[in-house]
Amino acid sequence: MKSYFFKLILLCAILLVSVCGHTQNKFTDSLSAVLQLAKEDTIKVRALNAMATYFKSNNPDTAIYFASEALSLATKINDEPGIIAAYLNRGFASSGLGEYKNALQDNTLALQLCDQLLGSNKKINAPAISALKANAYASIGSVYQE
Repeated sequence: MKSYFFKLILLCAILLVSVCGHTQNKFTDSLSAVLQLAKEDTIKVRALNAMATYFKSNNPDTAIYFASEALSLATKINDEPGIIAAYLNRGFASSGLGEYKNALQDNTLALQLCDQLLGSNKKINAPAISALKANAYASIGSVYQE
C-alpha cells in the first residue's frame, strides 16, 4: 500500500512540475514574441519589465539584463513609470545577488522619481505611482534587513 501511495504522489509531483514548466515557457515565449514584434514604445518597456519581474527571484543576472534594457528604452522614450519599474526590478535582482549598494541606489532613484512625479503638475496615474513608491520603500527596507 505504501508503495502505491508513494508512486501516486511521485506521479502527481511529476505532472505538476511538467505543467508548471510548460506554463512558464508559454509566458516567457509570449513575452519574447512581444519583444521581437514591438516597436520601441511603452509596450516593449512593459514586456522587458515583465521579463525582469519574472526572472528577478530565480535568475537575478537575467533580470538585471532585462531591467537594464527596459531602463535604457524607457529613458529614451521618456516613459517615467517604465523607468521606475526598471529601477525597482534591477534593485530587487541586485539585492538577490548581494549587491546591496547597487540595490539601494536603484531603489532610491525609483523613490526620487516617484516623488518628483507625484509633486509635479503632469497628468499621471497617481495611484499607480503611489504603489510604485510603496514598492520602493519596501525594497529599501528589505535591503537594510539583509
